[in-house]
Amino acid sequence: MSWNKCTPLVLLIVSLCTPSAASATNAGLLLKSCNPKNESADLQTFHRTGCIFFIRGVMDAHDTFVAVRGLKPIYCTPGELTFSAAERLFLNWMEINLDKQHWTASDAVYAALADFFPCPKSTTED
Repeated sequence: MSWNKCTPLVLLIVSLCTPSAASATNAGLLLKSCNPKNESADLQTFHRTGCIFFIRGVMDAHDTFVAVRGLKPIYCTPGELTFSAAERLFLNWMEINLDKQHWTASDAVYAALADFFPCPKSTTED
């Protein structure tokens, strides 16, 4: 792959790894990235890859804060959840919650996962 083709991917990954990018990205933009339309196959793959990496980052951050800092989980999956499955859950949640497009993307991902995988009462209460 030439540098010209790699440049957008590198810039996307770097921008999504910074806290300011995560908080500046809203749910509506992430929705468009996860569900690109009217674009070439290469651009669709590029956007969906960015979407999955973003969701993976949100899920990894959640797991780290729960494991390392001992925070209560926001969602409790019954087992392994693939990142592409999490993407589908986010898309389904956004279809029902289009009024939440102004939310930060990370808040929308957490809300989607929490709606689909609520934690048992004993896990979320003091």
